[in-house]
Amino acid sequence: MAGNHGQASRSSQEGPGHRALRYFFSKRVSFCLVLGLWILRAADAGELQSWVVTFHGLCENPFWLITLATLAVPIFFPRLRLAWLGVVLGFIAMRDMELFSSVLVIVQLFQLMSQILVSFVDFASCSLRSWMSLLAWCTQGKVPGLKPVDWIAAVMVSVLLLRYVYTIVRVSRDRRLARSLFEMDFRRALQESFRVAFDKDFGALNSNPPPMRQRSLASIQSASAISEEELKHLEEMHAVLLVSRTILLQKEELPDSLDFTVRRSHLLEDSWEALLQATTDELLAPEIMVTFTGEKGGNSNPVLDWFSSLGSLLVDDADSDTGSSFLSLGKSSKMLIPRPVARNAAGDVEKDERLYRNMRLLGRFLALGVVNGGRPLLKPLSTLVCKYIVGDRVDMADMKRLDPGFFQEHVAPLICAGGLAEVEAKRGKSLTFVSVPTELRPEPEELEPGGATTTVTDENLSRYLQLLCDSFLCSEIRQELQFLLKGFWDVLPLQALQEAGVRASDLSVFLSEVAFSDER
Repeated sequence: MAGNHGQASRSSQEGPGHRALRYFFSKRVSFCLVLGLWILRAADAGELQSWVVTFHGLCENPFWLITLATLAVPIFFPRLRLAWLGVVLGFIAMRDMELFSSVLVIVQLFQLMSQILVSFVDFASCSLRSWMSLLAWCTQGKVPGLKPVDWIAAVMVSVLLLRYVYTIVRVSRDRRLARSLFEMDFRRALQESFRVAFDKDFGALNSNPPPMRQRSLASIQSASAISEEELKHLEEMHAVLLVSRTILLQKEELPDSLDFTVRRSHLLEDSWEALLQATTDELLAPEIMVTFTGEKGGNSNPVLDWFSSLGSLLVDDADSDTGSSFLSLGKSSKMLIPRPVARNAAGDVEKDERLYRNMRLLGRFLALGVVNGGRPLLKPLSTLVCKYIVGDRVDMADMKRLDPGFFQEHVAPLICAGGLAEVEAKRGKSLTFVSVPTELRPEPEELEPGGATTTVTDENLSRYLQLLCDSFLCSEIRQELQFLLKGFWDVLPLQALQEAGVRASDLSVFLSEVAFSDER
């Protein structure tokens, strides 16, 4: 986020003249100026009038439309080539057209297209001729015989060419820099630990959760069953989210799309490599362009195919304790959480770090799914993980819903008046700041330094309950959550999510075809 704020501060320091110059030489404005100059030059040379006459003559015969469609359909829809050829031949037969007339229209159409192409090539080459004329003027004193429009065109075409070369060099440099920054940020993140943010009244006496509908798997519903009103609300929120992100980052110009190629046989590896080397600007691009190797024209929507196929891999064996997918089903919630990274007894730090890197790339993938409407997950992401992502605080109702058994045994007795004394009387000893044993961590651990000797009192009870629940929620996946959130915020910053008012339940719908109802 620091880099984003730096970008914003630099943008705010730019004067109006600098911003106007940046806008004037932006890609879209430069292209429109070049296009306008080309049309002006063609009109001055009499070419435009000739094209209009030819076009008018073609319009008198409807066959030119069929010819144009015959050329366009095979290019944009390769799978329809044979079917479209049959339609064209049938139309010709029905219209009872003469062969000579059909051929003549085709020749005229190709002639018009070639004239336009030659005119544009000549227009582009005038840039070189203009600069050569200027050189001859400086060295030989020969006055150039070019018109003002030629000089302006020379400047604009040169600007576009230089911009194109600069873009290629910059993207190559930025991708190398992106890897370096990813690694530096990764090293810093290894020194940090995720902590759950609890509601301000969490752990206070008599802070029982309000009555709520009993949660079960029945509250997990198909996203397609959402009402039209809710769907409209989500669509509006999605639009606001994208606008908030753009305003927050203050990017004057972004790439048109994030482009990469993947092999279906190595989908996960190729996708992770593409997300790893993507620059910040590419991750923020408004669109994704995915190409599957060896499948040209074989898929009408490769982007959704990519989200769906990769999402399936991520949850393929989520219900298995020994699975290799990056996501697994939580023991209590039965929803997706980051799979705990198995700690190596042999101390293979490199393997651990590789898995943590994958978690950050997973976060980027999920955020791209939100931005592009990919809905990549076949099962719902845990509502608590969704809360962490959008910055919502965890309350007592969340704990009760997640694991009623844990809540009733370790939390509910302590938040009642006199509950601490009753618990200590049943235990026969004082309560200390140590965790509750879990399947992956069977031995109690200190909740804070010196916790084993720190007695729980009425004064520190709230802090104890927060530390206890924090340990129960994420002690086994603390680093995994840290990197997942960082990756998600690389694409959708936390501030943008909060400014758009995105709730955990909204995020669940954006990510999955199956949503978790948030009714209470």
